Order: sequence, then C-alpha cells, then structure tokens
Amino acid sequence: MSVKIYKYNDSTQLTEHFNVQEFKCKCGKPHEIKIDDKLCPVLEKLMIKLGASKGNVFYGYRCPKHDKEVGGRGTGSHTQGFACDIRFYDKNNNIIDSKEVALRLEDLGHKKGIGYRCGGSSKGTHIDTKPRKWTS
Repeated sequence: MSVKIYKYNDSTQLTEHFNVQEFKCKCGKPHEIKIDDKLCPVLEKLMIKLGASKGNVFYGYRCPKHDKEVGGRGTGSHTQGFACDIRFYDKNNNIIDSKEVALRLEDLGHKKGIGYRCGGSSKGTHIDTKPRKWTS
C-alpha cells in the first residue's frame, strides 16, 4: 500500500471517473489530501461490475479533527487515506443499494474493508484498502 499526499488545490485525475478533489476533507480547511493508490482502481473495477454511470465520493480523506467531529476516532482509515464512503448510480441516475455494492465488491475478490449503510444513508458504502472485515 502506498498512500500519496496531494496539495489542497490539486485537481489530478486519478482514474477515468475519480479526481483528487472528490477526496478532499469536508472540514473546509486547506490541508493536504491523502489517498491510497490502490483505492481508485478498486472503485473503477466496481463501477464496471455494477454497470454504474457514476460514483459520488461523499467522504474521502478526513483530517483527524473532522473525523472525530463525525464520530470517528481520529485515527481510522479515512484519516490515513485508505478509505472512502461512496454512492454509485445506475444508468437511470438511481442510487445503487449499498448491499448490492458490497456484494459486487466481494465478487471482485476484495478482502479489505467493506461497510454498508454508512454515512447516514442506507445507500452509502464504505470501501477501504486496509485489511479489515465487513462493518455496518
């Protein structure tokens, strides 16, 4: 695993569908953005498996302070750049159910962190690249 550190205003296109800016901490402060280089390729493979039209990262990197503010410990996968919470959309722009996303991720052989019904929505899915089990 290799976490890369990006500047706050970096707009590098990481893969076909995902850009550094999507992973910016929601605290609004101009600090670095950490992203594991294995995370976006997993998201791209998942988009294909789901037949998704797009993915919306609603939480990517979180600074430790913001992570605590949203109920985290301030040291978890989001703060290290290994995780994102995401919603995928089908061709009709409907959110694909989180359970479906989690199951397709397993079909791809993903053996790392998977959490369904995250981010205050039954439709959000937590995906990370650190060795973990399912969470909900």
